Amino acid sequence: MKKFRVFIVLALLVVFPIVSWLYLQRGMDYRKEILNDLADLGTIVEFEIDYGTAEPFHSSVYPEKLVIATFFDPTNNSDKALMGPLLQKLHEQFDERDDLLFISNLKSGNELFLNRFAEEYAITDREQMLFNLIPPSRWDGYTKAYYQISEESYSAYGQKPFLLLIDQGGRVKRIYDAANKEDIKKLIAQTAMILPVKNERELIFKREAEK
Repeated sequence: MKKFRVFIVLALLVVFPIVSWLYLQRGMDYRKEILNDLADLGTIVEFEIDYGTAEPFHSSVYPEKLVIATFFDPTNNSDKALMGPLLQKLHEQFDERDDLLFISNLKSGNELFLNRFAEEYAITDREQMLFNLIPPSRWDGYTKAYYQISEESYSAYGQKPFLLLIDQGGRVKRIYDAANKEDIKKLIAQTAMILPVKNERELIFKREAEK
């Protein structure tokens, strides 16, 4: 019995602190790895458009917000089947965050089609889910003006569904291939790490205030 007590004491004083430190260190290393994958790919700049179904991105329109911007063609069945469930999943993941916006840029000028798409995938939360309808003839010009990345990056992402993570300063932090599951896992992890920490009390208060 005495030896057993000595073992318990050693475990409490030595083994458990070491295990806790290793666990904490592993978490810190993971966080560092995830954040090191982000970069400054350019800052969104203001630009003028001459059609009323979309807005340019600038900080005065979306102040103090982290933004996940998506680009896809909802009239393409494969794009729709990919992006509908993905947007639904992301919205459910971050529904409580009023400091995060989803801005979907759609290669379509059809507002009726947009409404059907949003209702089908339960993404009609107009406070967090914003939509821009881009006429197909303006698609290339709009996307290039919107995120100001290199021609090489555009050729790699511009012709398929992709997402941008944009910080509160309007800086593009990373581009994600919407069809790449590892990319989406990174998007969720990196978004969660960039967002300011909110405790459960704040979230409960927000939910109660909205009732």
